Amino acid sequence: MGRQRGTAWTEARAILRRGSGELLIVKTHAADDTPWQFPGGHVPGPALPEESLRRLCLAGLGLELGPLVGQAAFVQRFGTHAVTYLHFVGAVADDQATPLGYAELRWVAPGQLCEYVLDAPSRHMAARLLAEGG
Repeated sequence: MGRQRGTAWTEARAILRRGSGELLIVKTHAADDTPWQFPGGHVPGPALPEESLRRLCLAGLGLELGPLVGQAAFVQRFGTHAVTYLHFVGAVADDQATPLGYAELRWVAPGQLCEYVLDAPSRHMAARLLAEGG
């Protein structure tokens, strides 16, 4: 009997805040049961997470990101898969995000995040944000 081998990868996500204090969440698919999440995605092999996130946000949202502050990484397990999530917080001067690579986007107040069905890593970060006062 062979043992099933697990896989591991890294994802970088952006917690973007615009002037009014609202945070950006996105949907990757239009289906009603698709959870909302913070924008970002898979970091390919040797790429640096922050650089990868900047490329993903430019391609998926049309946003060039300014300074970003990294948050503590955490690992989320999905069966035999282990995903390391790296979140970066930043302000967006130009809040004209366009869903170029996403089905939908919304700007929401931090306190409203609990009203949305978020994916597991985004729920984790939303809880962190709310515990820190938004």
